[in-house]
Amino acid sequence: MNYRAYTEQIYKSNEDLKLNGTGVVLVWIPSHIGITGNETADYHAKLARSLPVNSITNKICTIKQCKKKAHDWMLEAWQDYNDKQMKALHYKRIEPNVTI
Repeated sequence: MNYRAYTEQIYKSNEDLKLNGTGVVLVWIPSHIGITGNETADYHAKLARSLPVNSITNKICTIKQCKKKAHDWMLEAWQDYNDKQMKALHYKRIEPNVTI
């Protein structure tokens, strides 16, 4: 799909949502530089682009499964980050595992 087709699809989806009473606000984010979460997302998006198409399409999951995988991955990444931090060691002794 080309840029124009994506733009038209986004516009149509936005109009459909408006008709159903759902408001959508699009916000331009000029760069991922210096924003940790965005840089992580950008890194993983670049990794995904390098995967063969079959490796992506063979791993289709439901929205519920995708949300669960994303939740588990985020929790694991947060725990890994927390484990490497040298701050709040007294709290880590009380509660070593992060929770959501």
